[in-house]
Amino acid sequence: MPLLATMELHNFWSDHSIDEVHLAYYEAGSVVSYVLSAWGLPALRDFSVAVADSDMTDAGIKAAVEQTLHVSWPEFVSGWEAYVQTLP
Repeated sequence: MPLLATMELHNFWSDHSIDEVHLAYYEAGSVVSYVLSAWGLPALRDFSVAVADSDMTDAGIKAAVEQTLHVSWPEFVSGWEAYVQTLP
């Protein structure tokens, strides 16, 4: 599942297979781990609050990333993709 599409889901359990739910939770966990690793705990808190307070649209999530982590969405995704490749 594309990262942005996963982040926009309001209910992981509605109309998704268990495999899709598992993937969404793995993606979410890797995003948390990536933000924590790259920016630290205070930034993770700010990022989490900003995403939760957004309207959960493409624009809202991208703005939350830019405002809290000070990187563009493409930079965030490419960094996350590189980070995920290092995970066991």
